[in-house]
Amino acid sequence: MKSKIKSILLLVLVSVICITLFTGTGLGKEKVVFPNAEGPGYEVDLQKMVTGWIEEKTGGAITFQNTVGGALGGDKDVTEQIEQGILKIGRTGGYPSSMYLAKWMPMNIPFLIENEEQCKKFVDEFRDEINKEAAKHNLYILGWTLRSPRQITSNVPIYGPKDLKGLKIRLPEFPAWIDVWRELNVIPTPMAFTEVYQALGKHVIDAEENPIPTIYAAKFQEVQKYLVLSKHMYWISDWTVNLDWLMSLPEEQRKIIKEAFLELETRSLKLSLQYEDKVFKKLEEKMEVIEPDSEAIREAAMPGVRKAISKYLSPEVKDWLVKEGIIK
Repeated sequence: MKSKIKSILLLVLVSVICITLFTGTGLGKEKVVFPNAEGPGYEVDLQKMVTGWIEEKTGGAITFQNTVGGALGGDKDVTEQIEQGILKIGRTGGYPSSMYLAKWMPMNIPFLIENEEQCKKFVDEFRDEINKEAAKHNLYILGWTLRSPRQITSNVPIYGPKDLKGLKIRLPEFPAWIDVWRELNVIPTPMAFTEVYQALGKHVIDAEENPIPTIYAAKFQEVQKYLVLSKHMYWISDWTVNLDWLMSLPEEQRKIIKEAFLELETRSLKLSLQYEDKVFKKLEEKMEVIEPDSEAIREAAMPGVRKAISKYLSPEVKDWLVKEGIIK
């Protein structure tokens, strides 16, 4: 019931903001709400960068209101509102890739992809196929920005697979993630990103996992003791647009938007690593850093990884993984 009330309130809030912005724009100009569940940090910096480019290159025909920190809901809420046309665009984390496009996303399986280069190579090769699938949901993925690897934060030390047994770890609400982590004998606890800080502070959960820039931006160092450098997942962020709205724009504006997000993709890895270096030093001051036996943890997870590959990925993606030597 609480979840339903929250969804209704979010819908009302988004509708009011969108109507206000629409009525306040001049003829031929459009101001677009652009939500992001992340707080100030790397992901928001990327958002400001790309919206600035688009505003400049369209000569102000399209401008944006960047609404950050989950003010309009988490990634799930934003994705569903873009799908319905309530919102036009947003940073949607990994929600579309993990829920709507899972069969095309090997990055969606923990402990499978080994580095950022594999992520980039896959996206470049399968971009068109992925967006054909996204179109079934009235979505178009404008770009996938690379993120630094996901790490664990915890209130208990983790050195190897035995330390994970019984750990209540927050995970996004993505089936493949939950299936693989269960293989490590954790207690997966799915919840929206916007609820994680409070859940950690109240000890509802013991741990969570995210890239270092996200950990810092969300201030998890205030409610977690250990930073465990597991590097268990190389992940991407989806930047998603309502397909009907995109196709309603003049061709030149569509081209500007698409090219801006492709440029953002290109720059994202370097920017992510730079930001990670900067904030890692700050996390070290607040948390105890552990270098776990990542290979042992990965090996323990592999039965779950193999099941997830079989269950979730398309034949084309499985063939690609074999071709690239990622699986045998």
